[in-house]
Amino acid sequence: QAYEIAAFSAFHEQRAPSAPGGRAKVSEYQSSTPAGAKREDIITWFDVLDLDDHQSFGGKV
Repeated sequence: QAYEIAAFSAFHEQRAPSAPGGRAKVSEYQSSTPAGAKREDIITWFDVLDLDDHQSFGGKV
């Protein structure tokens, strides 16, 4: 059903690390580059992917 797909997508768009260890990994990854260290909006897993894509596809880091 379309509503199930929409609910699944909305949940995962907002999904963030729930355990302290996961949050620590995200923070460590974020601070490992100048571009990530300047950003305060890295909260969800999609934010991490956005940062990674920015770096992987030629974004200034």
